[in-house]
Amino acid sequence: RVTVERASDALDMETFTIGFARRFATYKRANLLFLDQERLLRLLTDPDRPVQLILAGKAHPKDEPGKNIIREIIHVARDAGVRDKIVFLENYDINVARHMVQGTDIWLNTPRVPMEASGTSGMKAVLNGTLHVSTFDGWWAEGYSPEIGWTIGHGEMYDEPEEQDQIESELLFDLLEKEIVPTFYDRPQGRVPRNWTDMMKSSLLRNCPFFNTNRMVREYTERAYLPNHRQWRKMVADDYAPAKKLSEWKEKVRQGWGGVRATNVQLESPEQLTVGGQVQVHSSVYLGKLKPDDVQVEIYMSRDIDDTLHQGYHPILMEAGDKQDDGSYHYHGSLDCHRSGAYSLSVRVLPRHELLRSPHDLQLISWEE
Repeated sequence: RVTVERASDALDMETFTIGFARRFATYKRANLLFLDQERLLRLLTDPDRPVQLILAGKAHPKDEPGKNIIREIIHVARDAGVRDKIVFLENYDINVARHMVQGTDIWLNTPRVPMEASGTSGMKAVLNGTLHVSTFDGWWAEGYSPEIGWTIGHGEMYDEPEEQDQIESELLFDLLEKEIVPTFYDRPQGRVPRNWTDMMKSSLLRNCPFFNTNRMVREYTERAYLPNHRQWRKMVADDYAPAKKLSEWKEKVRQGWGGVRATNVQLESPEQLTVGGQVQVHSSVYLGKLKPDDVQVEIYMSRDIDDTLHQGYHPILMEAGDKQDDGSYHYHGSLDCHRSGAYSLSVRVLPRHELLRSPHDLQLISWEE
């Protein structure tokens, strides 16, 4: 309570307020706004449209990089020019979080794609009327719509984390300077920012019925608890005969996986490929001592944004054909071209069994050579 009251004394009720509170793991990038401190200073001290920033959170005691991010933020916050513009709340707990999700104008979430599992702090914030700006990851990849918030990029992934941080820091500043802050201070009919409050209402209407505990419990039950219970009943039947069968199969696959490889990937398509067309993909797959029933072969495709940036990974199942003279099996599959652009693809092989809950359970995978 004392921490929150002290923060209230330092902050201005009429100033646009950004909130950021969570565990200070490095992939969450609490320092993304601090990568360009000159630009941050201009944003915070704009005489016509000032901004203030409230941060809170903790790093794991052994997470030195995470603790260094906190030190960096506090060092900047102690600068005389922004002392009343950046507040870091110590002893982050449920009470501090409750005040923050209720008292900030926008909730900032900056995880490095695709590291965010969920992002529940953002859900809590929007259910309290706070708007949201985030990278296209976690729950925001499901919940984002341009009429209820903003996205930093569209889920792009980069080979170099430093490049990703720099690009997305610039994107975030662009959003704040050109869209978010101007929308908040756009009040042509008086003190109320009509466009902003319209977005708040739309956000509440869209998110409250969908991102809630009722849905969470229902989906856990339908997608995890009940399927796993049914799986358990299936495995213990007949004195655990299915479980023993699966265990023997797993051992066979582990022993034989060294002989699994996909080669000779070939594409078959019209000379002029247009949206709505199809590409046929063929591959020779060596299975060693395994059989086609033991594996699933997939085309793994992504859309290329540039040489290092790829988006929208998804697998497409291939069908097994005849065994060839060299001992490999011919697999083929079709790609439907729904969008124009450049794409990359690869072929991969995963274990498959009717009793296996996921093809990734054995942590075995073979990519095309």
